[in-house]
Amino acid sequence: MLLYVLKEGTTTVGREDAEIEHDIELTGALVAPNHCMMEHDERGVITLTPIDDAKTFVNGEQVEITTTLHHGDRVVFGGDHYFRFNNPAEVKDSSNRQSSSSSLALQRQKGFEFAREELFRIQNERLEAEIEEAKMRANEAALAEIQVAKEEAQKQLDSQKMQHEMKL
Repeated sequence: MLLYVLKEGTTTVGREDAEIEHDIELTGALVAPNHCMMEHDERGVITLTPIDDAKTFVNGEQVEITTTLHHGDRVVFGGDHYFRFNNPAEVKDSSNRQSSSSSLALQRQKGFEFAREELFRIQNERLEAEIEEAKMRANEAALAEIQVAKEEAQKQLDSQKMQHEMKL
């Protein structure tokens, strides 16, 4: 198991062949040279901010804006680097508020396979929605083309009818 401890302040994530050195260096075609930043503030809150269009997912959802991480979140960088975010301060706070043994047991069940399937399921749902939207747009475009062709055919028919009547 590999463990990264986030320092207070900014932790950068990127490719190891980037022009600048990152706190967390990863490899892979889908990892951007400067992938994201994680901010750890004095209250113990951790936020993740993707840089440009770097593929970054939290709990299977692609994030494009600054997102607060919570204990047990599944974070994926570039599609193939899976991490489970652990925040001991959050666990301590939740145990003060409620008995968290059942929620901790549930979090333990959400390992690599769960994160991989979650990412696949959510991305598949998004892809299916995009395909359905593309089909609807294609149908609308086809109907519009049919309407234009129908109007053009009617104009030609009217013109031919007029020419025929003029001959008579």
